[in-house]
Order: sequence, then C-alpha cells, then structure tokens
Amino acid sequence: MKISAVIAEYNPFHQGHALHLARTRELGADKIIVIMSGSFTQRGEAAVFDKFTRAACALTCGADLVLELPAFFALSPAQRFAEGAVRILDSLGCIDSLSFGSEIAALPTLLKTAELLSQEPEAYRTCLRSHLAAGNSFPAARQKAFSQLYGEEIAAPLRSPNCILALEYLQALSRISSQIQPEVILREGGAYLDSKMQGALSSALAIRSDLRSGGQAWRRSVPPAIFDFYRSPLPEHSVFPHLLYQLRRASAESLGQISGIQEGLEHKLWQAGQAAESYEDLLARIKSKRYPMARIKRALCCLLLGITRQAEQSLSQAPLYARVLGVKKESIELLSLLSKTSRIPLLCSAKDFPSQNPLFALDIWATDCYSALQAPPAPAGRDYIQGLLIL
Repeated sequence: MKISAVIAEYNPFHQGHALHLARTRELGADKIIVIMSGSFTQRGEAAVFDKFTRAACALTCGADLVLELPAFFALSPAQRFAEGAVRILDSLGCIDSLSFGSEIAALPTLLKTAELLSQEPEAYRTCLRSHLAAGNSFPAARQKAFSQLYGEEIAAPLRSPNCILALEYLQALSRISSQIQPEVILREGGAYLDSKMQGALSSALAIRSDLRSGGQAWRRSVPPAIFDFYRSPLPEHSVFPHLLYQLRRASAESLGQISGIQEGLEHKLWQAGQAAESYEDLLARIKSKRYPMARIKRALCCLLLGITRQAEQSLSQAPLYARVLGVKKESIELLSLLSKTSRIPLLCSAKDFPSQNPLFALDIWATDCYSALQAPPAPAGRDYIQGLLIL
C-alpha cells in the first residue's frame, strides 16, 4: 500500500485542491494523509473557516486522514513551517511520498535550486548581502542573487510562493535524511495571489474575498459536495480590535520581544497601533519594502497569541505529536497502522492530549482565540469537546 502525504492549509478547500488530491491518486497513492494548518495560517491570517470544517471538506473531497499542523509551525516562516510538517510526517513511519503543487513541475530544477539554498555558497552569501544592503526584502534579495549567479532557470522557483514552499519541503526532507520521496504536481489555475475570481480554478485569496463579501461566484470554484460547509466565513478584520488592544497596552520595547518582531518593526507596529482606525489601515501603516506583508501578518498573529522569541526555544524543542482531526470511515484502518508505525504519540481524543507540552498548549489557545473571533463567540475548549471526525 502506497501512502502519500500532502501539506496544506485549505483556506478554504477549492477545486484546485481537489485536483491535486486526484493527481496524487493518479501517481499511485492508495491512501492520502493531509497535515493541515489549524486555526491560523502561514500567511498570518485567522482561517476563513475553523479547522474542523476544513478537515471535513478535505475528507469529503479525497483525503483519507487529516492531521493538524501545530500552530507554532503554521505561523512560522516557510523554512520552519515546512520542517515542522516534514518532521511530523517522517515520524509517522509509513509515508512513502510527499505530494506538493508547484508552478514549476521540473523536479530536477527544484532539487538543484534547493541544493544551492542548502549549501549557501560564499558567492551567494556575498551577493545576497549586497541586495539586502540595497533595501530589498530577504525574498527579493535572494531571488535577485540567484538570478545574477545561477541564471533564470534556477532562480525561477524563488518567484512563486508555492515553489518556495516546495523548495523548503525538499530541503527539509534532505536535512533529516528522510526516506519520503518527493512528488511534484503542476499547479494549474490562477495566480496564487490573484484576487479576482477565475472560474473553476480560482485562487484561495479570490474565493475568500468573494465569500467574505457575500458573493456567490465562489460556487464555481468549490466542489459542490462541500457547499454546505461554506457558511459564516470569518471576516479578516475580526482580529483588529484584539490587536488594537494588544498594541495600545504595549510599549515598543515589549513588542520587540514577540516572535517575528525585530529590526525596528516594533516601532512601526507601536506607532501604527496608536492611530489605526481599521485592520486595513493598520496594515497600510506598517507595510514597507523591507517587511513583506506575510511577515507582518504573522508577527501580528504571534502578538495576538502571545508567542514570544523567548518561548520559541521551548516550542522548537517540544516533543512532536500527530493530532488527528478526522478520518474517512473506509480508511479507519490507518489509525491502527499509525499506532504501530509512528515514532511520536498519535492523538485522537481528549484523553490522549499531552497536558504539559507547550506545542499542544499553544494549539488549545489558538483554537480558543479563534473561537473568540467568531460572531457570536464560540465556547472555549472545543479541542476537548469536538470528537474525532469520521466521515
């Protein structure tokens, strides 16, 4: 039996995701295990639907089992996001392949770019420093350095968010000497950051925008089987009053202790918090060429959840676990298999939860915080109340 894994956010699940799962089946996967961001995503946003709803969508549309990626990894830069997910998948002891989408489907090219990123030759480091000194953000400086030194073909994967994540997956697999084999699937449809609906294969960003505006165009881009799950999308601005409270009660110095807030960003955040009148206004006041928007949003989420740089060490070193959100009824045997092969605890019910693990404590808090953003606010403790989804 071939078991493939997918690292995802499904924010929200759409036709492109269903196509990716179908293509993974075509490559020979008998079972597909998805590890998915929970309440907050790598772009630094509260998910448009809660993690249990998104897990149910994935199970309905092709996944066999869905795990939760701990919030600490989900709210991390691409390298730690990828490494956290890959380490958990590798620890399951039964994953044969990692299937990921990319705008560039040439695996040899991706492997070469990933290898150079891992090696960081001296010439690259020198060139990177010069582009950073010129005021470029790190992603822009990295792409320019690669283009200058190695040519457009090798630099091309650094231009797309999906390719960049693919490169991080490849590096993570290499760093831990994993036996999991990478499988790249060409990503189809509109651009990752295209905010306009593009028919059946629209971006998640465009679908979120349409859902939140009360539109109906999203129905062309979402499998009909999960229409009923798409109710009461969480507005992006729901975090604003909570962030404003945190920003106005803090000093710039204390903001500088939050994960992802450094190099002067704490001063921009503090100043923006004193004057911002809306979430969009807050982001506009912080935005600059030096700080990519995803980094700003992740930092704000870390502020919301109280993730400090001091806490990063204990979170990074905390024991891993595999939290199962749901499983297909016809694939229930996967739970028995994982219980035999996994080198980390398999968590399926509240009685299994590790009470002293800071990673899991953060997951609980992230769910409770997300519940407070909903209208009306949902009760706390849903991680202990919600049973294992079996569809």
